[in-house]
Amino acid sequence: MIKKEEEFIGRKREIDDIINRVRGGNSVSVVGERKIGKSSLLYNLYLRGNKLLNDPEKKEYKFVYIDLQDIAMTTPERFVKEVLEKLDIRYEVDKIQENAIAEFSELLEINSKKEIKPILLIDEFEAILERRDFNNDFINALRYLANSGCITYVVSSKISLREITDKGKLTSPFWNIFVTLKLGEFSSKKEVDMFFEVYWQGLNITKEERKFLLAINTAYPLQLQITCYWLYENRKQQYSNRKLRKKINEELAGFRRNWFQRIYKFFLQNLYRIPKIFEWLLGAIKQIKGASK
Repeated sequence: MIKKEEEFIGRKREIDDIINRVRGGNSVSVVGERKIGKSSLLYNLYLRGNKLLNDPEKKEYKFVYIDLQDIAMTTPERFVKEVLEKLDIRYEVDKIQENAIAEFSELLEINSKKEIKPILLIDEFEAILERRDFNNDFINALRYLANSGCITYVVSSKISLREITDKGKLTSPFWNIFVTLKLGEFSSKKEVDMFFEVYWQGLNITKEERKFLLAINTAYPLQLQITCYWLYENRKQQYSNRKLRKKINEELAGFRRNWFQRIYKFFLQNLYRIPKIFEWLLGAIKQIKGASK
């Protein structure tokens, strides 16, 4: 994950979209495959959010970044304490231990009467599937706070929030308060060029290296990063172009294999839905035929 503002590259269209949504009080779900840049995007919003919202003095908005994969985020109590502390909201430990969700809701409702609006950036949201205590009551409380205007969320995950709630057997319609933003490859050649400029800054890239980079023809951050790494490593090893491509493809293959495994796993988990889909299609066809007579 990129934690320095000056090292973050591109994603202007996505950031503008998120900022406009947040300004309107709408929560955003950022969905994308592994290593596509979701965490870096959220952390960059944490660093630059107030500036982008024309609030450099942080008088209107307060951005908080939370990683649900963090070992400290194992219970709602720890989650609540972490968020409240980062929002500079005082709380009583006994009340949090007694009922963290209720106390969290009450304190944020009180805070909503102030001028500062909390923007909670939750990274790796699918980690709730591994936390038994993050149940319907917890999710419903988060949903209520957003609907009542007490807080706005920007969350990231590999799969959609609807899939997360289904997998976790959560009945809360938490997912339907979000606008979904799918994060993919860089959206312009300019962003790819910016990536190369930052990565090769001060390294005096040669004409041959630049030609090799352009021939790769990809706009995925991970592929660009792997390619640049091996191209720089090649300055020591002096591989042939053929062997260099092989090294790059071998590393990328591991990433692609994990991606296909996730698709296959998703397919197996949803086999039970196939008969229902066919039943629905047959019904729709009968209705169309009946209407055309």
